[in-house]
Amino acid sequence: MELIKNKVTIALSYQLSLGLIALLMAFLPKMVVLGFIFMFASIIFGIKNKQVKFHVDSVLLSFTLLYVAYLIGCIFTDNADAAGKYLEYKLSFILVPLLFSFRPKFNVNLAFPIIGLSIGIMASSLLGILKAISIYSETKIAFTSFTSSNICIDHPTYFAAMTTVSIAGIWFLHKNKFAGFTGNWVFIYLVFALCMLCLSYAMAGILFLLLVTSWIILRWIYTKINRWFFLSLLIIFPILLFFSITNVSGFKDELTNSMEALKSFATDPNKFVEGKNEALSGDQVRLVMWTVSVNAWSKNPWGVGTGNVDECLSRELKRIGQNELATLGDNREIRYNPHNQFLQIGLEIGFLGLFIFLYGMISAVRRGLTSKNWFLILIVSCLLFNSLFESMLQRQTGIVFFTFWICLLSVHSNLTREQSE
Repeated sequence: MELIKNKVTIALSYQLSLGLIALLMAFLPKMVVLGFIFMFASIIFGIKNKQVKFHVDSVLLSFTLLYVAYLIGCIFTDNADAAGKYLEYKLSFILVPLLFSFRPKFNVNLAFPIIGLSIGIMASSLLGILKAISIYSETKIAFTSFTSSNICIDHPTYFAAMTTVSIAGIWFLHKNKFAGFTGNWVFIYLVFALCMLCLSYAMAGILFLLLVTSWIILRWIYTKINRWFFLSLLIIFPILLFFSITNVSGFKDELTNSMEALKSFATDPNKFVEGKNEALSGDQVRLVMWTVSVNAWSKNPWGVGTGNVDECLSRELKRIGQNELATLGDNREIRYNPHNQFLQIGLEIGFLGLFIFLYGMISAVRRGLTSKNWFLILIVSCLLFNSLFESMLQRQTGIVFFTFWICLLSVHSNLTREQSE
């Protein structure tokens, strides 16, 4: 009787710790360590009662190897302070996989972390709305007050990624008929979260959601209705999507600016990236940073060393006359990072570091395919897609969030597979 009671207590405390971590990541990221302490205590209790065992996992191990690559990169650093800060931020690449390597013998209930994340999204959204109302009371400009960073308490791109995972998670629980996830409140939450995602004005996040939604609709048509109808929509749908986006004023302006910048870049890349003593738009900054990052990486295929990226890019930017972008602050950092996680990793720790990162992501996708865990595939896809436009793993928010969910779902896939055998 005592053994059964302990098993139930361990399972419940473990699930609650996952929910607490997910909630804090979305609402109070600086306090997320409390959730991990709770998880650590649950694991210790589980080890003592033989309900948890250590298991080496290839997906989890890839994060640790990535951290080791950054550690090796410190040997070549010219900026020990920056390297030390990077290692501190990326410590989650070791700690989170280590915690999940102590795998429970009981089934992991995904409802706890999904609900925790969704509550965190609602809390941060309500706080963001209050912030936007305050801004509107001063500016009286509705569109700018209730969009982008004005309605997000964190960076819009990270908020959009978390909201996307929350939407997918709630739908996952609804489709699998989890208790309590069949009512109208599910639809209400999904609509609310979708509205907040659009108001975040994170273009990469919105585009990713549109691509996923389009794929789901087209797949359903292909399997349920008619293949010829599917092929017709495959041609028509992108056209309809393009006209829809171009007729929404805010998105239309954003798309027009992006296309103009891309056209100018394609016409004469060298002339485009050269400094002209004029203010650059967000898209222009990205194209400049991508170009100088590629140039710097081509000169240093094995990386410039942990913490050396900012000074390396500063030199490249000065070389092409982008003196304002090249300016180093008091913290020895430039204003903008490469805005691409693949370039960020490759430039800092070289092809080896990028190989480790991609190996881990491919392993996670394979895990998702073999276990038919589309939720895991979606989260990895979300990270990879957003990494094309942002350095998603440079902020601690992104590091903790994606490492936690990929490790959690990898472990869940293994447990599900083992229990079905």
